[in-house]
Amino acid sequence: FLNSQLIQQKEISSGRYSIDVPYQSQGYGVFQAYVYDVTGKPSIVSVPFYSNNEIIKKGANEYSVTGGLIRKDSTSSSTNYDKPYVSGIYKGGITDNWTQDLYFQYSSYYSALSGLAHVVPYAPAGMFNLGYSRNSLSQSLYKLGWERTGSSFSVGAELQKAQNSKEGFCLGYGQSCITSQKSAFIGASLPH
Repeated sequence: FLNSQLIQQKEISSGRYSIDVPYQSQGYGVFQAYVYDVTGKPSIVSVPFYSNNEIIKKGANEYSVTGGLIRKDSTSSSTNYDKPYVSGIYKGGITDNWTQDLYFQYSSYYSALSGLAHVVPYAPAGMFNLGYSRNSLSQSLYKLGWERTGSSFSVGAELQKAQNSKEGFCLGYGQSCITSQKSAFIGASLPH
């Protein structure tokens, strides 16, 4: 079964066996194998799968830290650098259905903290994203999103809204600021 839908059924001989799972290009959920012995008693093997980099299994961790000096000019020939900055992201599997992202950016000009939760309450329902960001300009940004990914398609919607800020939420020092943003997407993938 793949997310409670029968995808393969076969009679096998006694002894060791292996199960070939059909190719799944995208998505997340649970494969379940029901193996019945000669008396009809079932054994159930459940294997969560993730072919989506936003959801990782419980206890798994990913992280990255970057640092450097801020370039004073954005031209390609500039060799004039200023103060240091550091940024990083941490991703942790809280449960098999909930992955938490934490992000930080710091420099003497601008700093920001963000948290984004990816939750899959029931795989066929899709994934929900809920986030909050705050920066050193006392600006806040809320994010709410949903996406459904299958073996050959994806569909979703997202809303981002700045709170208590006339100019919006600035995405970095000297970068654009947004007050609100709505988006919807749909896509398809080719086999293999």
